Amino acid sequence: MGKRKPDHRSALESGRDAAASVYPAISRGALRLRSALWGRSGTETVGPPSLVTLELNAGRGFEADGAKGGREGKAGALERFWRARSGPSKSDWLDIVNGVGAGTTLRLAGGDPLESPHLEVILFEADRRGIDVEIVTPGARLEECAPVIYGLGVSRLRLVLYGPEEVHNRTTGDARAFESSVRGALAMRGLRCGTARPTLVVDVVTSAESVPSAAETVECALAMGADGVVLHWPCAGEGVLDVGAVLMLSRARTKWRGETVRFFPDLGEDELRRYYGGEALSVGPKRCLVPWRSVTVGADGKVRFCGTTVGDVGGEALADVCNSEAARLLRRELKKGPAAECAGCPGRFGDEGLVR
Repeated sequence: MGKRKPDHRSALESGRDAAASVYPAISRGALRLRSALWGRSGTETVGPPSLVTLELNAGRGFEADGAKGGREGKAGALERFWRARSGPSKSDWLDIVNGVGAGTTLRLAGGDPLESPHLEVILFEADRRGIDVEIVTPGARLEECAPVIYGLGVSRLRLVLYGPEEVHNRTTGDARAFESSVRGALAMRGLRCGTARPTLVVDVVTSAESVPSAAETVECALAMGADGVVLHWPCAGEGVLDVGAVLMLSRARTKWRGETVRFFPDLGEDELRRYYGGEALSVGPKRCLVPWRSVTVGADGKVRFCGTTVGDVGGEALADVCNSEAARLLRRELKKGPAAECAGCPGRFGDEGLVR
C-alpha cells in the first residue's frame, strides 16, 4: 500500500487562517496597551485610538419608523436616506474609515446603525481594509441585515436588550421590538453555519425599572444562543434605584457560573453599596483613560470625548481632531482627577461601558 502524500496545500491554508486570526488580535492588544501607557503617562496628546465609535443614526432609529413598521420597501429606504441628509455624507464616513489604523476597532452605534443608508458601504470599505468591526444594535432590522453583516466580515454583533419582552417593547416604543430582536439573532446564528464570526454578544442594559427582571432577560439571551451576555448595572444617579434588588441580582451570579455571563462594571457587594450610595467615585479606576484610547463621531459629524465636542470631521482628519486644543484641554483637566459628572459614567470602567 503506497504512502499517502501530505496535503501541503491544506496545511498552508490552515496556517494562513490561523495567522489571519492571531495577527489582528496581537495588533489590537498592542494598540490598547499603547493607549493605556499614553494615558498613564499623563500626556495631553495621543496616538491612534484603539476604539473609534461612529454614531451612524442619531437617536433611536427604531422609534423613527414607529410600531407599525415602515422599514420595508422603498419607502423605508428613502426615509433612511432623507434622515441621513443632515449628517456626514458617504465620503465623510469613508474618509474616517480610511483614516483608522491597523488594530483599531471600529464600532458602529448610535440608536440603530442598521437604519443608516451608509451601513453597507462602510462595512465594505472596512472589510476591504481588514478593520475589526463591531455593531451595536437593538435589532429592529437585524433579520433583514443579517446576510450583509455576515458577508462583510463583521467581527462582533452586540444586541441590546432593555429587559424582557414587555419592558423592552415599552422602552423602545415598538410593540414588536423584542420579537424582531429574537428573530434577527436566530437568523444571524443560522447564517454562521458553525463558523465563529460574527460573535453574538447580548448587552442587557438595565434601569431602575428593569433590574428586578434582569435575570429573566439573561435567561432569554442564553436561550437565543448568545456567545456572551453582558449585564450592565444602571448608571449611578439614574433615577430612584432599589439597591436591594441590585444586591440580590449580584448574589445570583453563581446561578450562571460556567456560563458566558459577565457583569459590568464587575463590582462586589460592598462596592455596589458605595457606587449607589453616593460614593461612586470611590469605586473603580482612579484615572479614566477614555479620552486617550477612544473617540466618538456623532451622527452630526461632531467629534466627542466624554460627551464634550472637540472638533468636526468636515474637512479635517480624525487624527488631527483627536489632538485639537479642545481635546488636549479635556485631557489636561482629567489628569487632575475625575470630575463630578464622571461618577455616573460607566466608560471609566472599560470599553464595555461605551455600549450605552
